[in-house]
Amino acid sequence: ACPIPNPFGYMQLDSDGTATVDETNLGAGSTVTNIVSDSNYISWNDTNKYFMVSAAGTYECLGVVILEGGSTLATLTVQKNGSDVLVGAPRVHSSVDPLEHTIRAVFTASSGDNISITYDAVAASNTLKPLTGSTMTVKRLA
Repeated sequence: ACPIPNPFGYMQLDSDGTATVDETNLGAGSTVTNIVSDSNYISWNDTNKYFMVSAAGTYECLGVVILEGGSTLATLTVQKNGSDVLVGAPRVHSSVDPLEHTIRAVFTASSGDNISITYDAVAASNTLKPLTGSTMTVKRLA
């Protein structure tokens, strides 16, 4: 029952995201350009900064996030309904150029679930932010 081509949602940051020490959804505090192939299946919630899916199935979430900040480690997560699906701990440091990090997860979701990518500075004394050009894609695989 999955249409071909498979439904997908895409967003990119057109300005830098929020600089914070707290866990924050990718897209917070920034201008987001989003391209949704079929809003009947996947839609962007710009208030909460996540994609919502309208059909149960297997989904892939891919984030390419350019991080800058003063923390030596960051936490980068793919979440479904605010719970971690996959957690990564990429290295970020203010003494080097911003670094691009990729996070990808495949998981099942139900109708009405939301999918987000979050970032968080490990060291509470430092701030972290995603930069312009960071992207997130959600695809329905089956």
